[in-house]
Order: sequence, then structure tokens, then C-alpha cells
Amino acid sequence: MQNDAHKKYKGYQFETLGHSQGGLLAHLLSDKSKNGYLVNPAYKKEQLRDNEYVIRSSGDIVSKLSVPRKYLNALLYPSWSKNHYITIPAKTSNPIKEHEVTILDRLEQERSIGRGAGFGKRPLKGYTININL
Repeated sequence: MQNDAHKKYKGYQFETLGHSQGGLLAHLLSDKSKNGYLVNPAYKKEQLRDNEYVIRSSGDIVSKLSVPRKYLNALLYPSWSKNHYITIPAKTSNPIKEHEVTILDRLEQERSIGRGAGFGKRPLKGYTININL
């Protein structure tokens, strides 16, 4: 499906987003995307690409396995890790609640994650992008 979309929309930049098991799938598909956003992703000892961003709750047990690698990378590459591993403080002690995608509501409203938006040199036809400033 992703290859078909790339063929149909040549010249456009793609973003990949996945939550939990979908976060692992987003990792596998993000090699052809401008950015890959992995929210509380499942972990399978994979290396993060330079265009991938892990957003997780500190109380999430599914993405907790990636934490040791995060700390190692934070020591070796502190400025890279700060931008690529975003940990949102847990609000509850409920691991199921902390695994939900609603943790994104706790991000700072002005926070930018990723390499910036853009559609290359071609306008996005048929869609309106609303930006509240």
C-alpha cells in the first residue's frame, strides 16, 4: 500500500505514524518517509533511523523495553537523543491508560517534533491545512 502511494504521489513527502504495534510497523516503513513518529512503540531491538521520533509515556510498559537503549544513546549522542526520544511524564499509575495515544495531549502545545512540514515543490491539491496560530 505504501509503495502504491509513493508511486501515485511522486514528489510528495510522506510522514509515518504508528502507535504500539503500529509503532513497530511505522519503524519498518519510515525508511521512505520524511519523518516517522512512533508513539509508545513495541520494541524489537531495532535501531532508530535519523528521521524517527519515539514519543512515550514514562508509565507505558510496552515501550519500556526501549528505555535502556535510550539511556545509552543519551550518553553517546545527547543532542540527538533529546530530539528523538521524547518521554512524557506519567499522569496515572495505570499502565493501560499510559499506553493510550491520548498521552499526546500532554505534549507542550508549541513543541515541534521532526524535520518540519513541507510538500516539496508541489502544492497539495484538494486539501486544506488549517493552522491555528
